Amino acid sequence: MCSGLGHICTSKYKLCDEEVRFLRTYLHMYATDFAKLLGVHKSTLSKWENNEDPLGSANERLIRSVTLALGEGLKDRVEAGSTVRLCE
Repeated sequence: MCSGLGHICTSKYKLCDEEVRFLRTYLHMYATDFAKLLGVHKSTLSKWENNEDPLGSANERLIRSVTLALGEGLKDRVEAGSTVRLCE
């Protein structure tokens, strides 16, 4: 993991719109897929990424946690059909 990503995911400061977009693109996810994973509508994610709606603390923690988990190889295991599954 690059040091910039680690800093973003573990920083005590709130994520800004550019960081939310960066984390999603780091995971190589389309906005629709990332929104579904987070349990929000794609328009909500778009508002977060464009600084049109504030990101709540619970969703911010979720984004950081998902990025850390999927960014460390869990995504590959999920896509390969491992017993680790994303809830839908």
